[in-house]
Amino acid sequence: MTESKEDPAAAREPDGAAASNEPEGIPDTPTSATRRRLRAAVALTLVAAIIVFGALGGARLAGIPSETPLPTPHPARLVAIDANGELATMDGLGGAVVPFLAPGVQFGFPAWSPDGTHIAATGLGAGSGVIHVFAVPPPGTTGAAPDGASPATGTAAPADAGSPTATGAVVDESGVIYRSSDAPPFYLYWTPDSRQVGFLTQEANGISLRIAPADGSVAATTIRQGAPLYWDWVDSGQLLAHIGGSAPDAFVGEVGVDGRSIDATVITPDSSLSPPTSAAPDTAVSAGVFRSPAVSRDGRYRAYVEIASGAAEEIVLEARDGSSRRTLPVPGATAVEFDPTGASLAYVAPVDAAAQPQDLPLGPLRLMDPTSGSSRTLLGGTVVGFFWAPDGKTIAALELPGPGNNGVQAAAPRFEPALARLTSTRVRTPDAIDAAAGIGLHLAFVDVATAAVRSQRDIQVSVTFVNQILPYFDQYALSHRFWSADSASLALPLVTADGTDQLAVIPASGSDPHPIPGRTIGFWSP
Repeated sequence: MTESKEDPAAAREPDGAAASNEPEGIPDTPTSATRRRLRAAVALTLVAAIIVFGALGGARLAGIPSETPLPTPHPARLVAIDANGELATMDGLGGAVVPFLAPGVQFGFPAWSPDGTHIAATGLGAGSGVIHVFAVPPPGTTGAAPDGASPATGTAAPADAGSPTATGAVVDESGVIYRSSDAPPFYLYWTPDSRQVGFLTQEANGISLRIAPADGSVAATTIRQGAPLYWDWVDSGQLLAHIGGSAPDAFVGEVGVDGRSIDATVITPDSSLSPPTSAAPDTAVSAGVFRSPAVSRDGRYRAYVEIASGAAEEIVLEARDGSSRRTLPVPGATAVEFDPTGASLAYVAPVDAAAQPQDLPLGPLRLMDPTSGSSRTLLGGTVVGFFWAPDGKTIAALELPGPGNNGVQAAAPRFEPALARLTSTRVRTPDAIDAAAGIGLHLAFVDVATAAVRSQRDIQVSVTFVNQILPYFDQYALSHRFWSADSASLALPLVTADGTDQLAVIPASGSDPHPIPGRTIGFWSP
């Protein structure tokens, strides 16, 4: 949800230098015993990682002056980091590189603003966690433009706070909108209007959800505290939050950026307030086993998982104005994500309650209709993550290898718990997984209208991706763009034949992937 649910710099810490080799596939050596070991291994790693994602707060809105016109958006590009945590943008072939320099800072997963004019990234340097915001140069120019706010204080900085180097890069300290050694940030998500950045920080007593203006003009404020915490923006001043997992006092409902829940939208009681707010329905409702709630792109619908009156868990897909409500029973942990162009809801849930470990969504990829509430299967097998294409016509699904996808098998890598976070203590186990082996998965591009598989391939994704993104893919799908804006290609961090992490652009058409030289992970511009 940092990138990492470990520490703020973990997102950029692949265990090897990037290489330009073509990503290699998974050996096709089917054995049922190996398949069982692989399935258990990947599930164990994801379960170990999924313990960690969370957040909270209480805050006031930090506005950005509206008089300043936004710069012109740039052509479609990638923002990526290398093995040293250095950040740069580039085209889809890895050319036209523009470095964004912050000496001594190792960046985590960067995210584009929705309007494509800025990039925000968490980082770690000099013992402090930071969030940098960079203005992206207009088309035809070089060099990263400083954003005009001084570090920590949020006061205006001189216009020449950053100066281009001989390479066209800029050494920029002017765009630091947050800095802390006590509460480092580890995940961020822009507001829809591109004027503010919401982010999670690790506190001494838990996790906080904060918000800060992208120009650094006002200090960051806290919205909520709690763990785990997932959210989707309803609009730039309101969010749909899920706090506390499936605990008895978990909260699901809409919250303003001042931290106050909005009574009419509350799904479960808000025990953080005194007296607690009541859920809108008159029935006893508690949160089901899910992670991020979802809001449709037009803001009309929302989706979550609930347990009503002691009954079984069910997906709820409802209009926010109360005009319609559809439910669908699910037997366990579920991940949901709206069609970016409509209100159909893709989801992954187990086929039965015994088919998955703990709180990890595993199962077929299905689609729920908002009008009828009916469901149809898009892809059978064991899907562990999925991402909608921007045009809503294709879904990229990651599956555990098995006989349902060409009988693909792979040798199971050595797994131990890759991450543990207990309250404020973070424990790293760098030798837990053989990073050079990568993790074998099956990637399928599924046509949403027909459920036909457009193309498929076997891939080895990086351990960084498996530990830090895949367990929270539904939250990252909201804030970071894995698909190109034209819905033609997916960007994923793979492992090459020599064992190094390598960002690769994978066409949905089935043509060969092409590596992005020297980069380990990256995300497309809007």
